Amino acid sequence: MRELEEAQAELSRQRDVPHGRLRISLPALGYRMLLPILPEFTRRYPQIELDLDFSDRMVDVIAEGMDAVVRSGEVLEDRLVAGGRFSLLWPGSRQPLPKLRVFIDFLAERLVLGPQLA
Repeated sequence: MRELEEAQAELSRQRDVPHGRLRISLPALGYRMLLPILPEFTRRYPQIELDLDFSDRMVDVIAEGMDAVVRSGEVLEDRLVAGGRFSLLWPGSRQPLPKLRVFIDFLAERLVLGPQLA
């Protein structure tokens, strides 16, 4: 019985830790800014697998299965949510996924991008 309780407690802890693949498209310029700090992020959050696309192309966030896109300019898609100085767009609900929030907070801390999302 104790083993079952320990296994349940471990599963509960794992659910609380942001994890999984995080797909984000960023402007090509972001490559030079982020490259030096990405190893720190992966050490701090080994459960999050980053899949970053550094490109200035138009990205269909939903069709391409992106968790978020960072771009400047006007948000033209009403199915996306934007926040911040640059447009950080993500599909779906008003709150970003926990793994996306961790990444946003990390960037805000390391790059001083401005206030964190509420």
